Amino acid sequence: MPSLQIERRFILADDPTYTVGLEERDGEPVKIRGTAAVYNRESHKLGDFREVILPGAFTEALTSRKNDVVALWNHSNDAILGRLSSGTLKLSTDERGLHYEIDPPDTQLGRDIMTLIRRRDIVGSSFAFTVDPEDETYATDSNGETVRTIRKVSGLYDVSVVAHAAYPQTSVSVRSYEMWLSQQKAAPEERASKTVSMRSRAVRALAGITAKRLALYVPR
Repeated sequence: MPSLQIERRFILADDPTYTVGLEERDGEPVKIRGTAAVYNRESHKLGDFREVILPGAFTEALTSRKNDVVALWNHSNDAILGRLSSGTLKLSTDERGLHYEIDPPDTQLGRDIMTLIRRRDIVGSSFAFTVDPEDETYATDSNGETVRTIRKVSGLYDVSVVAHAAYPQTSVSVRSYEMWLSQQKAAPEERASKTVSMRSRAVRALAGITAKRLALYVPR
């Protein structure tokens, strides 16, 4: 069985409701807070499809010990801001989506990130995840567009604060979508093949019946 494809999604910077920010209180360490994923909201077009994540999609991933999620800058493993197992990253989920809280390190990276967030140079969030095929569906909506619905993520790998809350290319390649698309393209051909086959059987059956009837009238 092929390994699952790691995907990344972004909260786009044009939605101020979910921009990353700082929580600064007198006498307390600064926290970086943000929302990495939003439930029940159709995404911007991801190339050839849109996507909806259902409430509770992250519940199992957050309780699984195999998911030691890290907080990163721009998805770089060389720029760690926090980690779930160390307590410097906290994740939570509610009816709105997946939220994170980071205790940034007292390092040059941590200080730089906080300065850039204060200046609003950094406003976006992202997360990296995998999905099992049985936990997603594809369908065509009334506008003829494909919508992917994710019921559960199988793995959550990181949440990131990002410089560009947008996809680097015009399309997002997902193997499960490509498989679904190929099945949709093959379906009319399969239906046509079955129709031809049924017609051929009907013609043969009719020919057999006709031959039997003619045999009744042939002198012996």
